[in-house]
Amino acid sequence: MIQIGFSDQVKKDINVKPSKNKHQKSEENITTAVRISTQYYEVLRERAFLEKTSVRQLVDDRLAEKLD
Repeated sequence: MIQIGFSDQVKKDINVKPSKNKHQKSEENITTAVRISTQYYEVLRERAFLEKTSVRQLVDDRLAEKLD
């Protein structure tokens, strides 16, 4: 008979204690997931390059403007 799945030892090995190197969320590093079109992303990428900043920073600034 063929057994499909993990053996008990493998399950124990997989369920090891969580990594101590997990990233902890800080107040400064809160981000919001957004969906944007490919065309808009390309525009943001160009603008970020010209302004020597990141796409994330541009989107964060834009969101802050809209939410104020």
